[in-house]
Amino acid sequence: MKQKISLASSTSILIGAVIAILALLRGPAQTILLLLTFVLWGLWVLLALLRPSWQSNRDYRYYLDEPFLPQYSSNMTALERFLRDRLEVG
Repeated sequence: MKQKISLASSTSILIGAVIAILALLRGPAQTILLLLTFVLWGLWVLLALLRPSWQSNRDYRYYLDEPFLPQYSSNMTALERFLRDRLEVG
């Protein structure tokens, strides 16, 4: 699940949409659609950039639940278990 956001491709899509709107529409509808296009693109980029952070937070919350992790010593904190598993190779 190693996906990266391609900001270059999303920018290309944005430029294509803006050119299409500028070529096909005139008047107030053009302004409204341009604003809507930029808002939607901005939200998409924001969500795509925040997704890895949300995944990391979800993984951390998973390690906060102790009952299903009996192999760890009881004096390890949830953060220590989380970091140990993240840094463990193999």
